[in-house]
Amino acid sequence: MTTSADVTAGLRALGITTGDTVFFHSSLKSMGRVTGGPEAVIGGFLEAVGPTGTVVVPTFTLTERLGPFGSWYDHQTTPSTVGLITETLRRRPDAQRSFHPVHSVAAVGRLARIVTAQQRNAFGRRSPWCDAGFAQGSPFDLLTRWNAWYVLLGVEFQVQTIMHYLETILVDAALRRASVAEREALRSQVRRWGAPGIWPAPERMPLGAALAADGTYRHATIGPADVYGSRFQAVLGRALEIVLGAPATWLDEAFRAWMGAPPDPTAVLAGYVTPGGGAPLAAPAQAISCAGLARPVSAA
Repeated sequence: MTTSADVTAGLRALGITTGDTVFFHSSLKSMGRVTGGPEAVIGGFLEAVGPTGTVVVPTFTLTERLGPFGSWYDHQTTPSTVGLITETLRRRPDAQRSFHPVHSVAAVGRLARIVTAQQRNAFGRRSPWCDAGFAQGSPFDLLTRWNAWYVLLGVEFQVQTIMHYLETILVDAALRRASVAEREALRSQVRRWGAPGIWPAPERMPLGAALAADGTYRHATIGPADVYGSRFQAVLGRALEIVLGAPATWLDEAFRAWMGAPPDPTAVLAGYVTPGGGAPLAAPAQAISCAGLARPVSAA
């Protein structure tokens, strides 16, 4: 049997303490039989961070995405497709959810409203999931700037959505160092939803294994489940060093040609961890808008 107290103890073993903000991916079945089910797991996280902390989970929509971008998403009712723990937290009366047709999150705690409020209208960082996915003010942007905890509970390294944030800032960094004239030509080549184009996509399994092997990810257990965790900035900083230190290993030829000489990984990270997170680049009028193409929030 795995208990809520076991969850808290495992998180304490990673180094998580009162007042921390924690984002976690999870698998309920990885923990075996859990006394109290998903609510007990959430309770264990809330106990670990205390009344001044914040717990954030993905409430991603990864299935049944048919039709124009965002047409499948209803902010109030579309369920999380990434596990029972995440859907259970989303449905709590004290939970806040960010607005995004693919990469929404839900949060409970002191910073819940702040971490979820800005994603709907975020813009200025090109990505295949509309510019709001990982733009300035998005949950992953804020969690990076706050240097929150990033935790993998009983899941494989393949689920590291933090790598989508890494991919987005790699593209953004390359656009920022280009001249204005070059920037528009480069921007037009970036992959968009339903349209081909360039995009960096380092393989997550070996990258996660490398981060665990060198100690970037700390390891603990909760019941029979392996748990890995570290601060956002540590994961991103080390992953950027690995990827940009051997771009031919991690990035395909098309992206390397588009990017040009690899930027300095320390400089890339520094551009996104300031309190302001780096001002967004101006978005062209035809940029996909998550707010514009998704159904409006239902009236409460």
